[in-house]
Amino acid sequence: MYLPQEPTNIFFQFPPSPISSESTFQTINNHSENFQVLVDDDIVKNLLNMIPPPITVQEFVESNSFAATDGHIKRPSNSFMIFRKIAHGQKNKIPALTRYNQREFSRIIARIWNNLNNEELNIYKELSKEIVAIHRIKFPDYKYKPKRNKTVWKHFVYPVEKKNKRKVGVKKSKNNITTNYPHTPPELESTNISDQYFWLNSIE
Repeated sequence: MYLPQEPTNIFFQFPPSPISSESTFQTINNHSENFQVLVDDDIVKNLLNMIPPPITVQEFVESNSFAATDGHIKRPSNSFMIFRKIAHGQKNKIPALTRYNQREFSRIIARIWNNLNNEELNIYKELSKEIVAIHRIKFPDYKYKPKRNKTVWKHFVYPVEKKNKRKVGVKKSKNNITTNYPHTPPELESTNISDQYFWLNSIE
């Protein structure tokens, strides 16, 4: 007795191409990096405890003097720079944050600042206004005068022409006939325009 055989489906599984495997590895690596960034941001934010500010206005002004060592008066810091300076000051006091170098820590601080809500941002904006008020009391005649680097800006300045620069051109005679020909034109006794036109064509 003949029994029909059941059809068998054979599937071939090809190995993944190098492009797909590389893209998969890159995607996994990006997810791991993003996860590590979120972890680092949460750790630093919780350790710093920047809301409310850990120092007062007077403590900030004492630790960040307005006057430089050369006598130059510094411009008062904005709200982000105040947040950043306080965070770097706190980093030196917390041993758990020493594993982050200055570059990594600055990037984390920038991300934390960008993720603050409006209420948290307003706290540092008010702190900045108080610091500006103290700066005005100490230096009432202060005016912000930015210094430009001459070596950088000289490429954007057009050269000034000298006033006594001699102009090079073609000298013209009284009769509007150029004098840069091999010989000077003879004096034309006739004032007829056709005669002058004939002489000019003859010397070309």
